[in-house]
Amino acid sequence: MRNNISEKTTAIKNPLSKTQSRNYGIDLLKITAMFFIVCVHLGGHGKAFPETWFGALEHSIFATGVNCFALTSGYLLIDKKYKLHRILVYWLQVVLYSSLIMLYFYIFYSGSVSKQEILFFLRPLYTDRYWYFSAYCIMYLFIPAYNTLLNSLSRKQTYTFIVTLVVIFSVLNLGVAEKYFALSGGFSVWWLSILYFIGAVIKKYMNISECKVTVLLIVFLLSVILTTFFNIDKDKQNIRYFLKVGNFHYNSIVILLSSVTLFMLFTKIKINNPILQKFITKISTLAFGVYLIHDNHHIRTKFVLNRFAWLGELSPVMNILELLGIALVIFVTCLMIDYVRAFLFDVFKVNFLCEKLCGFFVKKRNLLFKNK
Repeated sequence: MRNNISEKTTAIKNPLSKTQSRNYGIDLLKITAMFFIVCVHLGGHGKAFPETWFGALEHSIFATGVNCFALTSGYLLIDKKYKLHRILVYWLQVVLYSSLIMLYFYIFYSGSVSKQEILFFLRPLYTDRYWYFSAYCIMYLFIPAYNTLLNSLSRKQTYTFIVTLVVIFSVLNLGVAEKYFALSGGFSVWWLSILYFIGAVIKKYMNISECKVTVLLIVFLLSVILTTFFNIDKDKQNIRYFLKVGNFHYNSIVILLSSVTLFMLFTKIKINNPILQKFITKISTLAFGVYLIHDNHHIRTKFVLNRFAWLGELSPVMNILELLGIALVIFVTCLMIDYVRAFLFDVFKVNFLCEKLCGFFVKKRNLLFKNK
């Protein structure tokens, strides 16, 4: 009992606990992670990564985007009030963009929209068009249970729990885990849940200020190099790599390690300028919209899929410069579009209405169970 009390006291005294002011490094990480996701989509779907060691290196770095984005959820939500209405707001964003983009293609690209897709925009959770959204929504429903679990465990029990998850689902990556938990290389609700746990534990127990930047950088670089090395196709030529996304599994231990170290590096970033703080906060809230727009099925098929193979023929320097430039244009364009969406949501008080609607149903549910 005494150990449990001391451990919980340690968590409260952690400089990164809930008493701390906003960590703008996390907001900056969300922006960076989404930019990485745009890059990996250009490289994977668009074939922008050259089939050389440099292409694999690019992929190894940008593949950390999804894991980092998911890690921020656990870090931010472990000690915050649960807001069920956010799921409804996200769902409305998906419906809005899906329907508008579908309408655009229906009008200007005859035959590009099937009859089945007309119903899709009303039930995005039933398809894999936005896998991250579908997986995140399911995970989000379990967050109260996840937080209760983590807050009930001692520090030692928590570390044992996390290490067990990582060993089974990342280090060993057992076939039985893939089969029965449908990890799908990290494209699943289970992997996002594990990342949530890791992000939450970093917030709850780790004093990142004591971690040296040099050590974190070395671990990050070594992890990236190992990821690159493990994707060499030695059966063909030493300079040729498997560049399919499936070979850069998000639950790979080396990608997980590079993601966690990058995450920790960003938490150490201090931003004191009020104007910059406000700007970064605003951009980070629009990051999800970048994903919904640029990775929409129609957008991807028409404008991204196999469209950037010419980048693979350039020199490494020109390849990365062109790739980053194109990704930046896409990123900024999507941000501007989602800024308009956010403005309209504020005008029509969408967040407020969703909160009231969810609150109404929660009260009805509580009354129903109370009467029983």
